[in-house]
Amino acid sequence: MSELLTDTSARAAALDPTRSFIVEAAAGSGKTALLTQRLLVLLARVKAPEEIVAITFTRKAAAEMRGRVLAALALADAPDDPDPLRALLQGLARAVAHNDHKFGWQLVANPSRLRIETIDALTLSLVRRLPLLTDLPISTQARKDATELYRRAARRTLLEAESPTSHWGSAVALLLGELDNDWRRLEGLLVDMLARRDQWLAVVINPPTRAALGAALDRAISAEASALSSDCPAALKSPLCDFARWAGRTVGSRAPNSPRAGLKNFHGNADEIDGWVLLAELLFTQAGKPRKKLDKRCGVPTEATDAARFKACYAELMEALADIPRWASALHATVQWPRTVYTEREFARLHALLQTLHLAAANWRVVSAEQSETDFAEIALAALTVLGEPDNPTDLGLALDYQIAHLLVDEFQDTSRTQYALLERLTAGWTQGDGRTLFMVGDPLQSIYRFRDADVGLFTRTVNAAEFGGIALTRLRLNSNFRTCTRVINWLNGVLPVVFSGCAAEAPQFHAIAPTQANRPGSEVAVHLGDGPSQHPRLVATIEALRAREPAATIAILVRGRAHLRELIPALLEAGIEVAATDIEPLHQIPLVNDLMALTRALYALTDRVAWLAVLRAPWCGLDLADLEALVASDKDTVLWELIMDPANRSRLSESGAARLCKVVNQFKVALAARGRLSYTNLVARTWHALRGPACVDSSTLRHADRFLELLTQLEADGRELTATVLATEVQGHYAPMFASSDAAVQIMTIHHAKGLEFDYVLLPELQRRVRREPRRLLLGQAVRTRSGEDLLLAPMPTLAKAPAPIYDYLRTREQNDLSAETYRLLYVAMTRARVALHLFAVTPPVHGPVEGSFLQLLWPALGSMPIPVAEIPRTPSSRAPRAVLQRLTLQAMPEPPSASPWLTAVVSPPVEFKWASPLAKQIGTVTHAMLQRYTQEFSPPSADLDREVRLRLRALGVISPELDRAVQEVITTVMATLDSERGRWILSPAHTHAHSEYRLTAVIDQRAVEVVIDRTFIDATGVRWIIDYKTGSHLGGDRETFMDSEVMRYRFQLETYANYFRALEMREIHVALYFPRLDGWREWVPQEGPLMPPNME
Repeated sequence: MSELLTDTSARAAALDPTRSFIVEAAAGSGKTALLTQRLLVLLARVKAPEEIVAITFTRKAAAEMRGRVLAALALADAPDDPDPLRALLQGLARAVAHNDHKFGWQLVANPSRLRIETIDALTLSLVRRLPLLTDLPISTQARKDATELYRRAARRTLLEAESPTSHWGSAVALLLGELDNDWRRLEGLLVDMLARRDQWLAVVINPPTRAALGAALDRAISAEASALSSDCPAALKSPLCDFARWAGRTVGSRAPNSPRAGLKNFHGNADEIDGWVLLAELLFTQAGKPRKKLDKRCGVPTEATDAARFKACYAELMEALADIPRWASALHATVQWPRTVYTEREFARLHALLQTLHLAAANWRVVSAEQSETDFAEIALAALTVLGEPDNPTDLGLALDYQIAHLLVDEFQDTSRTQYALLERLTAGWTQGDGRTLFMVGDPLQSIYRFRDADVGLFTRTVNAAEFGGIALTRLRLNSNFRTCTRVINWLNGVLPVVFSGCAAEAPQFHAIAPTQANRPGSEVAVHLGDGPSQHPRLVATIEALRAREPAATIAILVRGRAHLRELIPALLEAGIEVAATDIEPLHQIPLVNDLMALTRALYALTDRVAWLAVLRAPWCGLDLADLEALVASDKDTVLWELIMDPANRSRLSESGAARLCKVVNQFKVALAARGRLSYTNLVARTWHALRGPACVDSSTLRHADRFLELLTQLEADGRELTATVLATEVQGHYAPMFASSDAAVQIMTIHHAKGLEFDYVLLPELQRRVRREPRRLLLGQAVRTRSGEDLLLAPMPTLAKAPAPIYDYLRTREQNDLSAETYRLLYVAMTRARVALHLFAVTPPVHGPVEGSFLQLLWPALGSMPIPVAEIPRTPSSRAPRAVLQRLTLQAMPEPPSASPWLTAVVSPPVEFKWASPLAKQIGTVTHAMLQRYTQEFSPPSADLDREVRLRLRALGVISPELDRAVQEVITTVMATLDSERGRWILSPAHTHAHSEYRLTAVIDQRAVEVVIDRTFIDATGVRWIIDYKTGSHLGGDRETFMDSEVMRYRFQLETYANYFRALEMREIHVALYFPRLDGWREWVPQEGPLMPPNME
């Protein structure tokens, strides 16, 4: 459409079920509500709800949309609502209810028929439908963090350099040589590249020629020159060219061979590429600033009058350029245009790099297959394979083309190129007027996930083209804001146009927001400037004032980087302000966690000398450096545990050190003897408690230990080997929990985590700071739009010798420009989270201006001219005591050496349902339980490959013919009976809270560790804790009811024991039950309270 529809009419138009749309929805404009309404309209027209697929990017967003749809459906039977919005929803819901009744959907009872899912879940379901096309085993699990697998693949790749006969060895060796044989650095670079291999895999499979790359580079620079020439304001172009020719003639008269002499014929045409570069170098310094001094090298005439006129002309031009910062920035960027094509050495390095990446990708597939694990990038690529090319779809692609009638895409601005291709293939067979519709919603100004490969250019290109894959789209824009008070909106409308004037022209731009919310007491935007030491007291004082005025208000502190909170959180806690932080403090930076990591490594690797030294240095033992040196200095090869056990070595320690070591050594003896008899978590936790580790830390820090032990539990549940590398990788990807005990806590999070949320008051501290630049990557690649379509530019990372790398520098500059544009959008997201007021905190910048790349730099053109009151906050010295050099227990507080540790020496094995059964029955039961557990994690209909997956699992347990076919049938019969049963679906439903399957629980009873595994437990909507035991066998002969009653008698004591364990952990009503899937049978009762006892081990 040539003109965008108004907001009100746009919302009405979006509900037309016969047309396709792309909607630009500003922050707070009710995007999710519109998606919900559109979904209801479509549900009232289709024959099956599965014809509609709604895609979003997070499970939270999918759950919210599903919840809104179900809440709307609940309005169908309610009395007429006078509220206009609820009345609209009610009308739509009643139309859906009519369709639901007509076709017998029973959506409220079967919400899983609503296909509202994340794009990752969609790709996974596609791959599981045709696994043979992708070479991914059906049992392969997708890992959120696959760094450990990337590292293994990278290490295997590097080993090729040592093989003289390897086809790939020379390529790897060349790269190692270029990096000064720093194999660790190359390994890290390969790990980073493997994580984003969906961006380059097609290139390494079909590498471009040197000529093709050179031609693509020429076209890209020509396109930039053409845009620069056409975008130059007409009033400026003529004087600019006149000045350039004047300077060129003057320089040429003195130095005919000077490059700047070439400006004498400059006319600002698109094909004058060298001329644009020379003009930029003439006008600007290397940093892009106006020149403070002009000399004869710039073309200043010798005669004084002419020189004065030349300088005056320069000043006028720079003043004019200051009024068009975007074009001026684009002009200065020409100095990065590479003036050479790929050199022989550069292309040889690129060729070697592509070969090495090809090998690394192959090694990744091998490692992935060995571990039966993959990442979501592989799943996404496999999904493309499963669907086929747009012009050559597979059978599944054709089937989906028939099945999907309406596709809705939320947060379209966060789409990556791989995800964009997936959407293209899902809609490849659609034609205009065939009744199928596409509905895409997003806000380009909220595209802040470039680190996840989101490409906002895909959104803007689709908007500008008003079509997607041949499907015509009607453009709509929603600008009304239903979140923020009018006073704040008016401030944003005044400031953000000035801010975004410095953003690149091709990047998304700010559009004015229409306020709809009345002002409330306290509505304001306050800018707090001052010196560095006063910033945190100002913020604390602001929070205290807000709490005093409005105790129930929600307050959030949003930061750009976690490092910005290093001093702020202690200041808040010191002031008595309760905080709740989300993913702020990395777990690996917490001393307690590092101590527990060392303890874990020491217990499972006696040869890990570093870990043992850390254990002896930790607070529970606290040997000083002199004692550690005395213990190990004489023997650097013997295992440290053997040195500890040698009385002669212990005699070298100080009296205090020997006493300390004596108090802990027996605890380690008993712990080491218990390896293999306890789970990772139980052994580490019990050893830590026996060493009185909890007494070494503040009680508020214990939650960090809980988080670490949770990760250990997950590692064991995943069946992963416990090594130092695995442990470090797992811990490095997680953050310390910081939960609040009340709703009044101040929320602290990064801006990325805050996207989609809103708060009454938002505080943005440390605006004067910037975040560190992204490290250089091994290969840079960019897709560039030119007249001939889209060209791919590639450049290898320069070597350690710092040789010129103009093509890499050019691509990196383009990448940095994209990151800079995202910084503007990040600031927009942060400032649009507030409902009532926005508070900005920064250190007053120096005379030369704010730090480049900081939020304050972006805001300063708008704030610099505003009168900003600076309140005086008294400085108070910190009351925090200096941290002790060595923290440790006193000798009196340390554990006494036990003769034996009863909690470790007697371990009761968990009761196993199949203990009495034959080996085959045990194997059938194990696989049945595993399959049921899977459906609790992803509650979706079983795939057509259920038979193959079950068969593979049984074979892995050693089941072979002739029993295999019968075993497969028994498992499938049990699983299908559960999924077909209303009771079974309720048990497996992911809607329950605190839900676990195959849940390990440990109790210490009479100084004995008792471990049990509970089939299924959860808390239902009424707050009741359910403990359910599956009875998956079949019952042949006899009365069905009598059989189930006898099973109750048999397992009552066991289940009531489980209930008592939970009673020791929580205060709530508990029900226990036996579930018989093959009989669709159920027995439940309220268990009697009793003492903690081991379960019946029959």
